[in-house]
Amino acid sequence: MPGRSDQRPSENCETSLYVNPIWLYDGECVLCSRAVRYTLDHERTPSIRFVAITSIEGRAIANLHGMDPEDPETFLFIEKGVALGRSQGVLALARQITNERHPSAFGPARLLWVSRLFPRFLADRLYDLIARNRYQFFGRLAACEYPPLEFRHRFSLPEGDPRNPSLARARQCRANDNEDLAH
Repeated sequence: MPGRSDQRPSENCETSLYVNPIWLYDGECVLCSRAVRYTLDHERTPSIRFVAITSIEGRAIANLHGMDPEDPETFLFIEKGVALGRSQGVLALARQITNERHPSAFGPARLLWVSRLFPRFLADRLYDLIARNRYQFFGRLAACEYPPLEFRHRFSLPEGDPRNPSLARARQCRANDNEDLAH
């Protein structure tokens, strides 16, 4: 977010209690949802908690860091109690996917390391351009995507928020999962 610090300690808040990194993401953004799926497939260790910004937990984290959950300008990657946004958040996430010494071994995520070649203010400006236009460039989902059953324990999804229109879809997903487990 322009003019804001991208590195904030998460002192005296619920997020500092988490041992694992937290990724606060826009679940309606196609780019963000694809990045979440890519991360699930390529993370070095399965440690990231994925928190949709429209979930109850996501709204609390967003508000704590001065973000509008209805119109987020960045995502946050919270690691070791520090909330990172914009280009710094991207690099922190990339570290969870790639190995700095051998980034080419980990697919498209290696392209994220290119941003290290730019001064931070330029990397942040590029990030801001993409973030502001993400729905136009990549599209917008009607509701937050739900991960496969084996990953749901790592997600905080909007299903518990009655203001979110995906509540009925969440109930249907749970019903389908229960049917799958019964067979």
